[in-house]
Amino acid sequence: MSRKLARELAFQGLYQLDITKEPAKQVIKNILEENELKDIDYFTTIITGVEDKKSSIDEAIQKYTKKWKVERLSKVDKAILRLATYEMQYKEDVPNIVAINEAVELAKNFSNAESPKFINGVLDEIRKEMEEGK
Repeated sequence: MSRKLARELAFQGLYQLDITKEPAKQVIKNILEENELKDIDYFTTIITGVEDKKSSIDEAIQKYTKKWKVERLSKVDKAILRLATYEMQYKEDVPNIVAINEAVELAKNFSNAESPKFINGVLDEIRKEMEEGK
């Protein structure tokens, strides 16, 4: 359960980064002041990792968002896609299917009715591309 909470708070942090344009360290500090979290390392790794790799993550997402530029996606969907794409590309201890399923759950809880299907489709295409590249 602690990783699930860390993932949810990381999603909220990524959303906050996109809205406020604050540095990741400040967003991390703000969230940790307001929440009790056991898996602080995972939470911190996700936020700083996405910030560090944002251009390559966005490039991977852009390939499969069809007519939508990443900048035009809803900030909620963008944060979810960035989180899951980071996990898939850079977190070897997270199976791709887990990253996708967790992203779909975040979309169900925090986005609109169409988002879970959209997010699942984009992430599944990224997964397929990664598996072909191995």
